[in-house]
Amino acid sequence: MYGAVTGNLALNLIMGSVLGGVIFQTDGSLAVLPTTIEGIPITGLIFGLIIGVLITNGVVQSVKNTIIASGPAILESAVSNKWFTWMPKNKAGLICLICFCVMLFSAVALPVIMYLFGKSYFNFFQFSVFITIYAALIGKPLSYVLIRRCTQPDFITHTLPKSIT
Repeated sequence: MYGAVTGNLALNLIMGSVLGGVIFQTDGSLAVLPTTIEGIPITGLIFGLIIGVLITNGVVQSVKNTIIASGPAILESAVSNKWFTWMPKNKAGLICLICFCVMLFSAVALPVIMYLFGKSYFNFFQFSVFITIYAALIGKPLSYVLIRRCTQPDFITHTLPKSIT
């Protein structure tokens, strides 16, 4: 999660400097244009992609390692749930699905949150705190969904080596 936050902050600074989107305010603060209410949907798309890839990859890899270490015995406690079995079994498909959903949600949620707080732009410090809190809030349910998907019987069967199953 924090890798996604720092990656997003770095990307905003680099791209803002290159494309002229970094503005030094008269009070000495730094404003990055993707942190304005008009530009934040693009930040949401980029952040959704970064967090989707990093969290999905981390959770799927950890669960796969646990499944392989546990062997076929893990299938005894697995219960199928239609809310999670519709998602792809392969990692690339799951990453694409999660990224799409998080990107779409973030592109809508971030400007709405800014509007609700009455903010038209964030300086760099405010944005850093805001995006860290947002990442912490979105990371928990995202991890929960991924863990639930990866503990479904069809995913476990797909993950276990064919010689074991």
